[in-house]
Amino acid sequence: MINTLRHNEVFNANNYMDKHIVVVGLGAIGSKVLEHLVCAGLTNITACDFDKVEDHNLANQLFDRSHIGMHKTTACWHWVEAKCGIDTANKITFHTAKLDHNSGELLKDADVIISCVDTFDARGMLMGLAKEVWAGLFIEAGMATGHATMFMVDPSNPSSVREWMTTLGDDDDPSYEVSACGTGLSVGVTASLISGIMSWSLMNYLKTGYTEKKLRLDTAPFMISKVDQR
Repeated sequence: MINTLRHNEVFNANNYMDKHIVVVGLGAIGSKVLEHLVCAGLTNITACDFDKVEDHNLANQLFDRSHIGMHKTTACWHWVEAKCGIDTANKITFHTAKLDHNSGELLKDADVIISCVDTFDARGMLMGLAKEVWAGLFIEAGMATGHATMFMVDPSNPSSVREWMTTLGDDDDPSYEVSACGTGLSVGVTASLISGIMSWSLMNYLKTGYTEKKLRLDTAPFMISKVDQR
């Protein structure tokens, strides 16, 4: 178990252990979100990914060379075990499969769904699942070479969902930045920044119920813009 003495007065995870948090996608953003949540003391987490760690992932994700070839879920389990001990690692559920429209049973008791997936189609599918299981909060982030965005949406609020849907693009649009591995381009520093902001936003939500609808982070020059606060 990690010692959270340094931040308990700001955020005490023991007050929120009944909140089930699902992180979908353990890539550049998702693996670092998991890191932040575990270091905050949260363990009622399900982490989902079907992919394996490759050499090029080391530049912008949580993993090291010993993890290459492992499923990202297995690698994350090993990271948590090394950081916090086996008891903490075994409290977190790691799901090694690709989620689809029939994955509602897995997410049925999710209070928060954090979407860190690479495609617009997958983001839309996850929002559908969040509505289906009546999750209290849907957080999603995406990034490109020079910016990242984060959205916090109440899946039970139709107008908020409709507004969020307008942010989805077309995965076949040639203007969508795609890396050599066929997924969105990403920079490790940007992933660290947006994952930290997502994690802070989640902790503030757990404490206060407050959500910020949209946030944009630009990295050249560096600037954070909050849009449509509520």
